[in-house]
Amino acid sequence: MKLAVKKFGEVREGELKFALEVLDECYRRLKPHALSLVDLYVFEKSSAMTAFLAWEREQLRIKTSDVSEQFFAVHDAWRGIPRIAFSLEKMRVIPQPVVVGGLRHEAAHTVLHGSPEYYIIPIPEPLRKMEVKYGLHPQMTEELLYLISMAVKDCEVTELLYSRGYLEDQVAYNKFFLSTTGEDEQTWELARAEPSTAILFLTSLLKTACCTAPLLGNKRHGKELQHALRESLAFLPLEFSSKIPTLAARAAEGREGDTHRKILLFTQDVVSELIRPLFHTQGH
Repeated sequence: MKLAVKKFGEVREGELKFALEVLDECYRRLKPHALSLVDLYVFEKSSAMTAFLAWEREQLRIKTSDVSEQFFAVHDAWRGIPRIAFSLEKMRVIPQPVVVGGLRHEAAHTVLHGSPEYYIIPIPEPLRKMEVKYGLHPQMTEELLYLISMAVKDCEVTELLYSRGYLEDQVAYNKFFLSTTGEDEQTWELARAEPSTAILFLTSLLKTACCTAPLLGNKRHGKELQHALRESLAFLPLEFSSKIPTLAARAAEGREGDTHRKILLFTQDVVSELIRPLFHTQGH
């Protein structure tokens, strides 16, 4: 399998070598897989990565939100070839176990979700019905599907990595993104005033919860991760702070079927247990 490296800015060879060694070992451990080529875009500056990905999303007319600013590494397959992009600037200020866990996380995405079919997903019927019933803007429906599909795919990634013996790095990676800075609480205070913004915000929290869910039963780290997840949601009203872990556990139940089937089933859960009740409490 070939990693086709493209550099943006001043890329230090030692840092690139480290990333390539992590990825190469991971791809070997994740065999068998069908990958023959993965594009690897290495950016010196995080601002350059953000600007490039935003430009590309515009060129490809991708309407869903860009989450790349939140992470040091991301993946996609919009052009038919799986790709990992990462920022050296962000990597330098993140603990090394988190960096290793993140690179493996993106590698697993390319193995599991390395073609456009995982990014071009028809709107499931439960979301379409919600759109009609509550007069949601089609862009919001697409955004909800995007957030739900990200949560499902992240759950699949952690399941794969954990099954292949990756534990400590995945614990470090998930704990890092479960840590709170106060920004989520501020965002929630702004979002909660309107059902549509509240729903988008709450659904966005499923990504990290679902990514962590397959590790919650681990004897060594399960309790600390459960605590970290609870703490990350402590600013929410109890009805939501309890609902999100419950939904995440549902995603990690080992449901049969491919990724698209799991997205459909999880969409049904999110609509019935999170979206619809919130509209009802707001008097819609």
